[in-house]
Amino acid sequence: MNSSLIAAASAVLLLALLFRIFVRHGGKLARLVYQKRGALFSPDDRVFYRALKQAVGGEYEIFGKIRVTDLVQPKKVVASDVSRAGLAAIVGQHFDFVLCDVNTLAVTCVIQLHDKTNPAQQPEYKDDALKPVCDSVGLPLLRFPIKAEYSADEIRDKLQAAMSREPLYLIETDGRKEPRISGIENLKL
Repeated sequence: MNSSLIAAASAVLLLALLFRIFVRHGGKLARLVYQKRGALFSPDDRVFYRALKQAVGGEYEIFGKIRVTDLVQPKKVVASDVSRAGLAAIVGQHFDFVLCDVNTLAVTCVIQLHDKTNPAQQPEYKDDALKPVCDSVGLPLLRFPIKAEYSADEIRDKLQAAMSREPLYLIETDGRKEPRISGIENLKL
């Protein structure tokens, strides 16, 4: 009986303390555990963003810090353990910049910035995980090293080269994968 009285008194004291904190902060406990970040992009990201904006003009919408899982997901026809492993490889990662069609907002290209001077900040395994994911869904992935300044023309050229590549479509028939050429304009006969 003595221990239940102590437990009840402790609970009442704890509730009183929480109530006092709640009232003291205007009923907003969230202010105790969260704080607003200064800017969406780091200074290095902002330098690239400005050059990217100049490079694409009004042709594409630019979005930043988009989670990989917001753009790609494992196929539903894949076994659940394989699907979980595929998801585990990309969960928690994001693309630094995503370019979307200005009219439909369809994703056309993703961009990663890399700080080669500090490899501890960006481990190589993150790069290795994203490349095959993007390749498998036909999404161009461009990588740019972090620099003090960028050429909008250079960025534009790399974007045009990456987005103009004709994808190689694989058709599955009877367990075999066969390539299909999507166009014959550039074939030399």
